[in-house]
Amino acid sequence: MPLRIDHIRGVALIRRVVLALLFALIAFLSVSVILNIKKRNTAFESSSRPATEKEVYQEKVRALDFAGEKKRFSIKAGRIYIDEAGRQRFEGGVEMVVLEPGGLLRITAATAVIASGNELLQAEDNVQIETEDYSMMARRLEFDLKRRTARAEKVEFESESLQLSSGAMFLQTEEKRLEFQEEISGKIRDLSGQVYFLEADRLAVNITERSFLAENLRLNSKWIRLDGKRAEGLQAEKGELERLNLTAGAGVRWKILADESELQEVELHAGGLGVENFREKFFLSASGKFRVRGAGQELKIQGSGENLGLSAEKRAPRLLQAENCELTFEDKNGETYRVGGRKVLYDLPGNLLEVETWAELNQENYRLEAGGLVFDIKGQILRAKNFSLELEPAFFERKSPLFTCGAGVMINGAILEGRPGFFQMSGQVRISGERQFFQAESVRLETNGQFLIERVFPGNWKLEKAGGRKQTLEIAAGQITSSQVEPLLLLENGARLKTDSFRLESREMILLFQDDSSLQVQSVEARGGVNFNWKDYKVFGERAVYDFEYEKIELTGNPRLVTPSGDWLETDKLTLFLADDRIRLESQKRERSLTILVRGR
Repeated sequence: MPLRIDHIRGVALIRRVVLALLFALIAFLSVSVILNIKKRNTAFESSSRPATEKEVYQEKVRALDFAGEKKRFSIKAGRIYIDEAGRQRFEGGVEMVVLEPGGLLRITAATAVIASGNELLQAEDNVQIETEDYSMMARRLEFDLKRRTARAEKVEFESESLQLSSGAMFLQTEEKRLEFQEEISGKIRDLSGQVYFLEADRLAVNITERSFLAENLRLNSKWIRLDGKRAEGLQAEKGELERLNLTAGAGVRWKILADESELQEVELHAGGLGVENFREKFFLSASGKFRVRGAGQELKIQGSGENLGLSAEKRAPRLLQAENCELTFEDKNGETYRVGGRKVLYDLPGNLLEVETWAELNQENYRLEAGGLVFDIKGQILRAKNFSLELEPAFFERKSPLFTCGAGVMINGAILEGRPGFFQMSGQVRISGERQFFQAESVRLETNGQFLIERVFPGNWKLEKAGGRKQTLEIAAGQITSSQVEPLLLLENGARLKTDSFRLESREMILLFQDDSSLQVQSVEARGGVNFNWKDYKVFGERAVYDFEYEKIELTGNPRLVTPSGDWLETDKLTLFLADDRIRLESQKRERSLTILVRGR
């Protein structure tokens, strides 16, 4: 029994010793922790005492909670302390790295302060921001640790294809969105490698979407200037300018460096302009109304229209497309052409203008409307279909006995081809004026007064007789031409002339006018197979001359007279006096003559 009591007492003693040692260890650890914390706080509070040796401070907070949202960042500096305002201040090689879903954001500066409840980082002196997409330098930076937004002053920004300087910048790190303000200038490169100098009042860049918005944007290169009150741009994967939309008063000024282009400068203005860049190719479009003007060594252009499209290659415009467009061209000689239509295609290097659906061309001496038009501006060569041509009297440099009336001439037809000095028309051509109307299959008019009319259908021409009297003639012929030597018309390949009182037919006729400046006809000469009908009298011969002044016709070449009763007479010369109803037959061999009085019918 005594042995059992001693054993129990020994166990109790051991327990007391172990508990004492445990309490002593806990007390030692507690004192050590309190001393370390006290020593650390003392270092923060020593704001006036410089560090005796270089200290590197680095803190990693893995679960810093801002409004329930957890972020990760790290910061280090050569020296850190608490200033008099209770802010954490960092000096000497300050570096802060923020881990975002889209990558790392690295901020370096000479000095920095964390204020506003440990939510705002303020950095100054040689501030730099770097990401995998861009880098920038700033004089001063404020970074909101909670919202991950930043504001910088006096910024120099650079990405792969964009360089900017601005007075202020705002950054949203999560959305990768930057907004530049105040005195924005810089450079941007397009897909072809061309560099543009950029100016704007405001510029917002979205790195993720590779897009930007700008206000009062101006882009300049050595060959083009683009500007607009509002602009939206899209960049390619490497940041080059791929597409640009200018709105609210957009403009383009284009210096054309290509030798093959007739125009050397083009200027465009529109409510909105779109630019698409496909490396060596370039396309500019304008929705709504636009104005254009351009100039070259030998040509000037100005005009307006709707829904413009302008394509270019190697920085030279190639093709202009527009709707409801009107363009005015002026060459070096002062010659002016005004061309318009519902759909216009203008090949600038070739100076070829094509107008579809409906076209109009106005020149000083003529006006043309057509269902379609192709116009070589430099060569002044045109082709039109389903046309209506109005000629001014001044079109003819030398007056023509056919077109001397002062009211001009209207010509309609299917096909028209024009070159300097003449028009060639075909396809049921109709010519009408103050004193003439006729139809033909083909008409050629020259400014020197010459013309060729083929397959002429019966038409009414009002000609002047001697004394100013007017007479309506119906004329038809296989071909009508004018003479450059004499004031006459030559009717060939079956000619016919008809008035209210007679009808004259022959293989060819010559209408001789008093002079080129009037329509006074002196005489008509008919040759070959002459057939004359007057008051049921028929006269046949080989040659006839009709005198308009005395209203008589003389037939020679074995003329033959057939009376209304069917009787016929042959003679050497036959004269019909239409004014006093007399017929005179003369025979030179017999030296006889016979006069027949024709009773009025």
